Amino acid sequence: MNKYLCYIFFDENWSAYYVGKGSCERRIRQRHNVIIPPAEQIQVFYFANEWEAFECERELIAFWGRECDGGCLQNKSIGGGNGPIGCKLIFTEKHKRKIGDFRRGKKQSNEHMTALKRRSITLRNVITNEVRTFASHREAQREVGIHRTNLKERGVSKGWELI
Repeated sequence: MNKYLCYIFFDENWSAYYVGKGSCERRIRQRHNVIIPPAEQIQVFYFANEWEAFECERELIAFWGRECDGGCLQNKSIGGGNGPIGCKLIFTEKHKRKIGDFRRGKKQSNEHMTALKRRSITLRNVITNEVRTFASHREAQREVGIHRTNLKERGVSKGWELI
């Protein structure tokens, strides 16, 4: 019985753009960071052993190449089931500093969240058109009973909207 599979996603011009491996047909339709094409634009290979499916995935990725290596595939890794081996992730300098600080045990500062909480906000009652300005999200929460996560752009919560 062929329990494992390897698949290729093709675009409307029949150019390959993603190669994957799974152990059931459902895998083809779930958890991808790419657009899943219609069934007729997917080529599937079936295997009895998992190592064969991994080998096929690795060879297909090597054949077409990843975009980060000058190829056409959107795959992040080189395939083969060994996790993100060969992934070329692009991090901003700010993200690299955060990773370094985390590894060195430094606590992250939430200055942007603190500033957001202390920033004054203006709310309008959608029923009475009353406009109120609060010194902070916390004050608005106490006065009108709206949690700061509900105060989104153009959202209405408990009859109040952010303006």
